[in-house]
Amino acid sequence: MKQNCIFVSVVRDFAMYKKCIEGNPFVKAELHAIDNRTENFPIPVCYNRFLDRYDYSRDSWFVFCHEDFELRE
Repeated sequence: MKQNCIFVSVVRDFAMYKKCIEGNPFVKAELHAIDNRTENFPIPVCYNRFLDRYDYSRDSWFVFCHEDFELRE
């Protein structure tokens, strides 16, 4: 079965997210941005909600990273 890589980020600054993760040519993964501008929940709460809703029939690697995380190569 093909494994998937998912970058999960709790985002309050979408301009930063787009610059560092979404627009990064080195990020070759499925992206999941959690919009936290309104509720401002703690990051672990947001990540746990994502995990609670994930369909585990899909084998995946998860990379939990801040919106300003940047791969450089």
